[in-house]
Amino acid sequence: MNKLKSYVWNMMIGYYPNSEKGDSPVDRRRGGRIIKELINYGFNTSNYNPENDSKHFDIVIISGLRNIDSIIADQLRKINTYFILDLPDALLLSAGPHLRMISRIMRGVRVIEWKLFGIKTFNQKLTKLISLCDAITVGSSTQAKLLFRYNKNVSKIPDIIDEEYARVCKRVSLNNETRLVWEGFGENVLHFEVIRNALKELSLRYSIELHVFSNESIPKYFKHAGSVERYLSTLPCRTIFHPWRKETCADDLLKGDIGIIPIDLRNQFASAKPENKLNILRILGLPAVATPTEAYREAIQDGIDGFLAFNSREWVDKVGQLIEDINIRERFGYIGREKALKQASFSNIWPQWLKVLSSLDGRKEKPFPLSDIFNH
Repeated sequence: MNKLKSYVWNMMIGYYPNSEKGDSPVDRRRGGRIIKELINYGFNTSNYNPENDSKHFDIVIISGLRNIDSIIADQLRKINTYFILDLPDALLLSAGPHLRMISRIMRGVRVIEWKLFGIKTFNQKLTKLISLCDAITVGSSTQAKLLFRYNKNVSKIPDIIDEEYARVCKRVSLNNETRLVWEGFGENVLHFEVIRNALKELSLRYSIELHVFSNESIPKYFKHAGSVERYLSTLPCRTIFHPWRKETCADDLLKGDIGIIPIDLRNQFASAKPENKLNILRILGLPAVATPTEAYREAIQDGIDGFLAFNSREWVDKVGQLIEDINIRERFGYIGREKALKQASFSNIWPQWLKVLSSLDGRKEKPFPLSDIFNH
């Protein structure tokens, strides 16, 4: 690490975490992890409080939107503070439409109205926040193109996955029973609807188990139809629910043989997500089959380092190939892990964040050039 110039020690960098405890995946793999590295470089850092923070910050990294009104007011007030918005989810494609789509997917559940806040009002506030920021970091190309309408300094930066998952790797074996694995938030298990028929056909042809690693808490829109576990019990194959645990997730997923990533393409919010699930599976050496969202089309060379499944028939065919052919599993696992170690490793992502920090230079009147600090 090169020595930074003396005025760096007087810089103050603030962080507004994605979760109140600062332990969400966004905090661990994106903005919060970058803050830890800035501390290692010798920068002064502090949690940022948009409501009543009297500190002077040179740079603020925002990963949470719990108080969007106060953040906007602070942006207008602190004219010499650089604000970076780390927005990994496509929230402008979310909110009401996202939750209403979830409610329609659930069989026998009435359409649920989204009343917690006005969708239009929230989107207006979010676009204003985006336009006021000096830089934006996002997780996928879809999100970058959407946000570029409101801010010209947008960078696509992947999540840092290697520090949580790279220590272990799958040893491929051919067993009597094949374990399919999936991990994610509870509301996203509803995407299994797009492969319901495929799971039925696969369970008739092969001996399979679907292992789902997810949160135990029940989202509000599940309470009308039971729990996540109850929904999973309706799937036409043997399905086992496991509470997701940060400490054991890597080892838990390695008990599986094939990773699956179904996405309902009618859901704009989910379709705009980055390839995080794929990188997690890959860095563990697990072969994967995914719905062809833009992120997965960019990440997967179909038949070379993974499979893209465009319809139910392809899901059956491509998962079936992986069940029957251990050599394909090994090839996908090896090539995928190598790609994930490069694309989702801290050593690759840290320079991308330095480029974002350097891009702030000259946007405001500052007593020192930021590019001189980070281009060293």
